Amino acid sequence: MRSDDPDVIEIEGPPPLARPAQVVIEALSPVVTPERLQRIDEVVRTRTDELVLVLDCIADPHNSSAVLRSADAFGVQTVHVIVGEQGFRASRGVSKGTHRWLDVVRYQSAEACARRLRREGYAIYVAAMGADTTPEQLHETPRLAVVFGNEHRGVSPEMRSLADGTFSI
Repeated sequence: MRSDDPDVIEIEGPPPLARPAQVVIEALSPVVTPERLQRIDEVVRTRTDELVLVLDCIADPHNSSAVLRSADAFGVQTVHVIVGEQGFRASRGVSKGTHRWLDVVRYQSAEACARRLRREGYAIYVAAMGADTTPEQLHETPRLAVVFGNEHRGVSPEMRSLADGTFSI
């Protein structure tokens, strides 16, 4: 997909709320049906912060979009993005607006991303060809950040050096 395609959008992350979240919830709750409130509560309760995704300089907007949709579908709330030379772009048609329901956190370097993940208690594992560890073996890791690399170059050497290990899919 060409970067100048009209379907391509730059993903900046969630806009800041003008008011505290609780104030927004209290203001909107009276105009939302009880069924809708129940569904929203159910979705929020099933979101996880025990697993986060890290995208290391993803180039193809279709791939970015597919990852965002998958994160949303599986209840992964946060996607950390190390922005590549082309920014972090998604396809409107593929992403279906899921980026609006996720916390997308952008970084200019792998080091800044890893520093935050460590501060928040995450173990960092990068996807790599031929790694001995499988995703099933990572299941017991209490707070896990999984890193997926660029479609052509894989995970950057910088991020590999900052990771706790590798896994193969």
